[in-house]
Amino acid sequence: MSFGDNLPRKDAREKVTGRAVYTVDLRVPGMVDGFVLRGPHPHARVVSIDTAEAERVPGVLCVFTRADVADIDPHFGQALLDQPLIALDKVRFVGEPVAVVVAADGAAAQEALGKIRVEYDPLSAVMTIDEALAPGAPALHGRRPLSPLSPDVRDVKPDPERNICNRWTYERGDVAAAIAKADHVFDHTFTLPAVHHFFLEPLAAVAAFEGDSLTLWVGTQTPFALRQMLSSMFHLPLSRVRIIVPFVGGGFGGRELIAASPLAAAVSRKAGRPVRIALSSEETCRTIARHAARIRIRSAVTRDGRITGREAQLLWQTGAYADQGPRVIKKGGYRIVGPTVREGAIVYDQVASVSDLPVGWTDEQKGGSYRIKHREDEAFFGYTVGPHSWKKFLLPPSLRLWHAQRSGNGFAIETDRQEVPRYAFIGARACDLQAIGIQDQVFQGGRYVDSSYQARRDRIFIIAVNCGQVGGTCFCVSMQSGPKATSGFDLSLTEVLEGSRHYFVVEIGSEMGAEVLRDVTHREAFDGEQENAERIVVHTAAQMGRVMDTGGIKELLYHNLDHPRWDDVAARCLTCGNCTMVCPTCFCTTVEDVTDLTGEHAERWQKWDSCFTMDFSYIHGGSVRSSAKSRYRQWMTHKLATWIDQFGTSGCVGCGRCITWCPVAIDITEEVRAIRGEVRE
Repeated sequence: MSFGDNLPRKDAREKVTGRAVYTVDLRVPGMVDGFVLRGPHPHARVVSIDTAEAERVPGVLCVFTRADVADIDPHFGQALLDQPLIALDKVRFVGEPVAVVVAADGAAAQEALGKIRVEYDPLSAVMTIDEALAPGAPALHGRRPLSPLSPDVRDVKPDPERNICNRWTYERGDVAAAIAKADHVFDHTFTLPAVHHFFLEPLAAVAAFEGDSLTLWVGTQTPFALRQMLSSMFHLPLSRVRIIVPFVGGGFGGRELIAASPLAAAVSRKAGRPVRIALSSEETCRTIARHAARIRIRSAVTRDGRITGREAQLLWQTGAYADQGPRVIKKGGYRIVGPTVREGAIVYDQVASVSDLPVGWTDEQKGGSYRIKHREDEAFFGYTVGPHSWKKFLLPPSLRLWHAQRSGNGFAIETDRQEVPRYAFIGARACDLQAIGIQDQVFQGGRYVDSSYQARRDRIFIIAVNCGQVGGTCFCVSMQSGPKATSGFDLSLTEVLEGSRHYFVVEIGSEMGAEVLRDVTHREAFDGEQENAERIVVHTAAQMGRVMDTGGIKELLYHNLDHPRWDDVAARCLTCGNCTMVCPTCFCTTVEDVTDLTGEHAERWQKWDSCFTMDFSYIHGGSVRSSAKSRYRQWMTHKLATWIDQFGTSGCVGCGRCITWCPVAIDITEEVRAIRGEVRE
């Protein structure tokens, strides 16, 4: 095989010859079909269900209703556990399942469906976004618990009294001021209708409940999430739930949990034999749809066409149940942060499009020296790391902790509860991922969790990029932190430039990453393409600009606290703190209290600090570390030795930033080598 060859799809022959077996085609020994009776009202209380006459129809094995779910947790959902597998107290949309007839043949089932007597008490319905949000609108739901399927729903904020399944906002800058000063303000409203994914294969599931084991055949896009949901619903160990995915007749995001799956499983449990529930095209359209939306955008624009501010309101109509709705609005609201060129350096900042990335740029680094220059290609990520790290987004350089206002004879103190933005990090290097992991241990791994850090950490999506070239000061191989990302990401990319071809090989690191990738045009990588990606990483690993021998390094530094090398480095060190500011793992902060001139208002701020400042180790009587020697020794010994005792890992990831951005080019790898007594040739 070579590039340019026409290769057939692995499943092409089965599909074009009609031999592919989809869920609706399956025949499992002993299998019978379940036929669904659906509610005719958009919103109604289910007063009573009488199945006696239906059960007497010849050929009917059983009739399944809400009475059969008393011993299980019948609710499911991707974000909220709000949707019952069968109508319980209410129906909330036209076509909601109310009963299922299990019969030997379709004729008997249809006759039985007509003999089920259901009494409804119709309720006021809400059919549009405005009706749902109107004061006094009927509430469709009470408060429901969050789904355990996705950790990213922990910050979902449902307001069921107002028919809101999630509310999410973020702000940057003063948009109101921008609009007030604008030469022109454009106000546009866009509406998007609900549409069905319309895959050719209707939704279907075949379930076989045998004792305490469940096997389900279903064309789902999320088999592991479905398995977890069924395990929780039926109180089964995960090992007793098996999901088999046949050929999938189209998905496009509409085949995730699939409502027919828990229903088929519950009906099979009652029937005592395998049951297939296959929806018609009409039933499928009633069951799943992409969200309708109304989007209002106000844009502040100058006379020369520059956009100075933008305010957007997005209202998503999820229908009767939340499903993916709370997660959809969050996906639509990430701040995209990635590499971009600013003031002669490649830094991390908010990016609006691909054109903001450092396309065709690279960097050259050595001790005390950094510059960028044009490459001879159009690589998007053809650089190593710049002066920024992702630390500034997770541990802001300046953060107000609380503010207080004079009240009578005292102060009223209010804790700051600022809206925490959701970030999508694009271009995170392997060493930076390890640095984030180290800070996770610092701020979340002990008895006392930093709630501000945790809130930010829980709201990020990470797209890593494996290093395709090495910097002159990198030594990540020595620290076992790169150049390939092995964990801590949602998606990981390797950029490949091969002649006229320019492509990315993607690795999925999380369920959220898999969901995002499903919305992006992609295909399975060929073996040769994967090999090219691996070859790039191996080549990068062999080109490290620096090396650090970490064997016994903790004991080495503990036993050499009076080594003459500390005096040597102190003679060169400016104690400027650059190394701690650019380091992705340094976490030292201080607090500052400020008061206005009237004495009526006070604030407390947390700010980055450095162990190279005199004040950092100040106690009554003076600074503990008053000399440059003691401060550099503290920094290096903490980074490479005492950090291990504190947190179980080194505090250095080998990114080389401290070497590059030191004004006098002090090299931490050289200092370790000198203390070992080694001479570099």
